[in-house]
Amino acid sequence: MVPKGQYKAAFILPVPNEKVLGDAGWEFKTDKRLPSDTKKFLLEVLELKFVENSLGMSTYEGDTMKATIFFDDRNEVKEVYVRLYGVPKERLSLLFQASFISSSAELFFPSEG
Repeated sequence: MVPKGQYKAAFILPVPNEKVLGDAGWEFKTDKRLPSDTKKFLLEVLELKFVENSLGMSTYEGDTMKATIFFDDRNEVKEVYVRLYGVPKERLSLLFQASFISSSAELFFPSEG
């Protein structure tokens, strides 16, 4: 479904949060969680389809994006990792800003620090 190869990364994070670039990549610290409607955002707004569940995560894919939801031990949404394949990050930004989760979440592009 999703093309392989080069992609741009983005994260959907609860606010407030602290971002730290460590040896293993970006780490996010927060006591907050994303709204339970986050899955609805991926399915209805980004038009992704559910692919699979594995330990502590769910994966969704579309023609130009792939998203992985990470859950905490209470099954609440900690963060979402999005890979953009050929779709401009501005498009994701516009969809996010117009969405119902933008009031309690942040869209973070690592390349912008």
